[in-house]
Formats: sequence, C-alpha cells, structure tokens
Amino acid sequence: KTPQRYIAVAQGFMAEIVGSGYVEFNNSQRVFKTEASGESQFLRTAGATNEDADASDLQVIRLEFLTSNDLSRELLFGFGDNIYDDTFDYGYDAKATEVFANDLLSTLDGENYTIQGYSTIQSDKEVALMLKSEAASTYTIKMIETKNIDDAQDIYIYDSLEAVYHDLRSGDYNFSAQAGDDADRLKIVFQMEQSLSNEDFEATNNVSIFVNNSLNQLHIKGLDQDIKGLNLINMLGQNVMRLSNVNATQASSGVKLNNLSTGVYIVDVTLKDGRVLSKKVTIN
Repeated sequence: KTPQRYIAVAQGFMAEIVGSGYVEFNNSQRVFKTEASGESQFLRTAGATNEDADASDLQVIRLEFLTSNDLSRELLFGFGDNIYDDTFDYGYDAKATEVFANDLLSTLDGENYTIQGYSTIQSDKEVALMLKSEAASTYTIKMIETKNIDDAQDIYIYDSLEAVYHDLRSGDYNFSAQAGDDADRLKIVFQMEQSLSNEDFEATNNVSIFVNNSLNQLHIKGLDQDIKGLNLINMLGQNVMRLSNVNATQASSGVKLNNLSTGVYIVDVTLKDGRVLSKKVTIN
C-alpha cells in the first residue's frame, strides 16, 4: 500500500527528537479515518480544517529507481504553496533512514532524503538527484504516480552526462553509470533547454541533418564546432543511440546507424557551446 497522510490504527511510526523535553501523543491529536476509500480518509465533518482541505491541492510526483538486479527505491516529491525549497520542514520532508550501495536520493544541506517538499512547480524549477553506484551498472528511473499536476505540464529527467532530456510521461529512463557518487548528473526539470528551431538554426549556421538510408548513416554537416552529446530518440521516447564528444568531421562524414527499426526518430544535438538542435528524421 502507498502511505497516506493519516497513520492507521496500530501502525508504528518513528519520531526524531531534536531537543530535550517531553513528547506527548494523546487522543486530542487523533482523527478518525477509515481505509474503505483506499486513501484512509472518510467524509469530512463540519469541523474539518483549512489545512486538511489544502492538503489535497499538493502537487505530487512519485518516482521509482530500479537497479539491474531489481532492487528498488521510491522517492516522493510534493510541490505547493508555503513550502520552501531550501528549508527543512517536518510536515513534508523525510530523511533517508538507510542509504544503499546503489541508490537514488534527493539532498538538502548535505543530507539524503526520500521525501521532500518544494514550492509550486514552475517552468524553471529543478530537483537535483544524488546517484550512488557501487560499480558500473545499468539503472531505470520511472514515474509511477502524479497528483494535481496538469497533463500538459512537461516532466523530464535531465541527464547532464548524456546531454539528454527524457520525458518521464512517455516511459522509463534507462541509463548506465560508472562506480561512484554523482550529485550533478541527474535532475528533474519541467522544461527543456531552449533550442533553436530547425529552420533558424540551419539558416543561421548552414547546418543540415539527414539520414542516408542506403548507407545507414546519420550526417550532420556544416558544424563549426564539435558535438558534446548526440542522441537518437524513437517515438516512444526511448533513447536508442547515445554518443558523446563527436567531432565535427566525423559527424559530417556520417555516424553509423545499426539495427534500427523503420520509423521516425528525433536527433538531439548538443554542441560544445551548449546550443541544442532537435530534428526529426526518417529511417527506412
């Protein structure tokens, strides 16, 4: 079951004590809730508080991090009014009680969290993630739940190592990592970095991107600098080819495409100066 706001009868819980004194829990702090609704809530009485009503407006993203041997970690992020990104709040934030050799966590003031609250989602908001990898391995990040977030709101994982934005609404993000801790590689973002349109980019820079289907090669001609990241994404949002540090000469001569199905793909090119170009191509 997914934990909800109210603790069920006989459910154990933990409390963190930050100072000396007394801890009191009594009947005046209890609220009668049933589990019949599936959310451990009941029809509200006339005495329901505004705080209770506002709780339903919280924007929620729940992620699952999977290792290659099917171990998992769930992360929960809440976004709402009167929540501050850089301040610990007992009402919203939960520190990780255990950190695994292969793990994905959020952080605040150098500490690891599995649940964290942030201010309301804006297009420029970013949620940094800490990746821990015991050895070279493959991992998966999937979005398993959202609440109170408009369907039109983009939600991406940005992988700075691969220079790729992955749309979590379109499917899981699969990636590889080397051994070590990396607090800079992955983050949740709500918009892609501004890219030049195909027409403006190609007209201004005399750049052309096309596939030579007879030779099974992708060509990017007219570049005046090397490529930091080159990604080929299918219409399911899956990244089927990732290349890093491709020089302009190699890109112009052609990058080999192997064992790709017929269809439409998106070529994402990130140049060394940070400019990004995305263009659709057809492989047949």
